[in-house]
Amino acid sequence: MQILKLTDEAFGTILTNMLKRSPDSYPEQEAVVSVILADVRENGDKAVFNYTKKFDGADISAENFIVTEEEEKEAYEKVDPALIGVILCSGR
Repeated sequence: MQILKLTDEAFGTILTNMLKRSPDSYPEQEAVVSVILADVRENGDKAVFNYTKKFDGADISAENFIVTEEEEKEAYEKVDPALIGVILCSGR
């Protein structure tokens, strides 16, 4: 894994390099992602929890993945109100 410090200059370089990539250059990755997305569509949270364990090593479940009222309040305070409006409206 490569960790980059995202300066304005680095952002411009990374963005330029990413835009040069052909979307047809990654058929193997696209196939893997398609399988994952299909699994999540079919199995929902169970699939997400399994992939979280597989890729991140985090053992989460519906029972231990709970957001407290404090955490929810903190999140609302940190996020731009315009973004919250977009998120809430996109679910309709």
